[in-house]
Amino acid sequence: MNNFYTVLVVDDEMLIRQGIIHYVDWETNGYQIVGEAANGKEAIKKIEQLEPQILLTDIVMPSMDGIELIQFVKKHYPAMEIIVLSSYEEFDYVRKTFQLGVADYILKPKLNEKEILTTLDKLISKRTNLQQEEVSISMDDVVRKLIHGYQTIREFNYLRDVLQEKTISLIEVFTKPDTELHLSKRKLCALFERMNLPISVNEISIENYSKLFLLYTKEQNSMIEAQKAIEKISGTFKMTIGEPFSETSKMKEIYEAIERTKRFHFFLPDKRILYTNHLPNATDPTFLFDFNHFTHLVKHRQIEQAYSYINEYIENITETYAMEVHEFQSWLGNICFNMIVLVDNMDLNTEKLEENKYNYLKKVNDAFDVQEAVTVYQELIAEVKELLLTNVASPPMIEQLLQYIDENYQEPLTLEDLANHFHFNPSYLSSYFSKQMNQGFNEYLHKTRIEQAKNLLKKHEISISSISEKIGYSDPSYFTKVFKKMEGISPRQYRRKVVDAK
Repeated sequence: MNNFYTVLVVDDEMLIRQGIIHYVDWETNGYQIVGEAANGKEAIKKIEQLEPQILLTDIVMPSMDGIELIQFVKKHYPAMEIIVLSSYEEFDYVRKTFQLGVADYILKPKLNEKEILTTLDKLISKRTNLQQEEVSISMDDVVRKLIHGYQTIREFNYLRDVLQEKTISLIEVFTKPDTELHLSKRKLCALFERMNLPISVNEISIENYSKLFLLYTKEQNSMIEAQKAIEKISGTFKMTIGEPFSETSKMKEIYEAIERTKRFHFFLPDKRILYTNHLPNATDPTFLFDFNHFTHLVKHRQIEQAYSYINEYIENITETYAMEVHEFQSWLGNICFNMIVLVDNMDLNTEKLEENKYNYLKKVNDAFDVQEAVTVYQELIAEVKELLLTNVASPPMIEQLLQYIDENYQEPLTLEDLANHFHFNPSYLSSYFSKQMNQGFNEYLHKTRIEQAKNLLKKHEISISSISEKIGYSDPSYFTKVFKKMEGISPRQYRRKVVDAK
């Protein structure tokens, strides 16, 4: 047993927390880190559980900032000493924290072992009310340091002695954000006890929504049985089981293999449990994504083709595991962002789409697996298609379409010709035209041609076949069929009717 001053570290940046925790030789200097938190709310829970003597906290944090946390601590734990971590631009906040009773502050740009220990030692020399407490070496803390490569020789030797001549297994369990992770050390111990398996369990919190379980036993067969039993545990969480090992020095290597497996969990959403030594091979994608082609499709409003092109590429990435999770999320987020920018340049009413832009990016970045990420993109595609169909800025476009038809009806005009001329997707143009005109493109084209035919039929010198050709029908019999369908009589009967009327 050793006497230490106990410290809780609070900062929303994980790298800063890890740096403070692992780069300072705390115990040699008489201190021990008893916990960490990412914001004020988490810190309060840890304070109530651990009651540290010293609080080392950032000021600007989400959920509950440092000011609120300091106010809470000074009200409920007045004896606790507080040191503030601050950036240069946060000095107004620092001034306020001194008014609340903090002991000192450290500028983040100067954050190093010497600065931290000097500030703490100065605090201890001024405060006679702080007494060192007896704190034993924590197995969980030592494992956490070892897998991140920060352990001291003393800690490594301690872990080696505990795990000597034992079969060891690391198992990581994680779940979706905002979903409670129900699997615990207590449940695993109860399971192994029912099975009469001599397995010891340690539970290490790695980050929010993720736990690492350290299992160890003297009986190798018991570890095999334990892993099989764990596979049968039901729940919404995902699990990675590392290859069993016996040398403590391999723990960091095994943990890194577990972390690499997260890529496969992401691209295999239906697989709940993966073993690090039974993974599919990651290969290069069979084709490269052409961003210019994607841009061309969106600019020409060929949204369905753009969607299909994206899907084809995602399927290829999913089959080859060719990207890390953060790379895929960054790529898809970039696709979503550029899709919105391109649509915004189409002179449409994109106010709602613009409001949702960063929400789409956040959803992609927070996606638990590839299915969730693709669902976000599908939502965006649906919103873009709806926008193109219903946008209030579209009447000038319908006028251009009608003018083009009026000027070219005598040509063999098709919907595809019109779509190509105005850079529309034919399917979209068909829906758009019908919505604006309450009739389809072909119906409108026939009406335009038949109206022109009626004018020409009043002139006796022009034959029926010539009229058919002049208004865009190459087949006179087809012209007659369309005319009779729309007017109820044939072109010849219509001409006689006009003559009789005169």
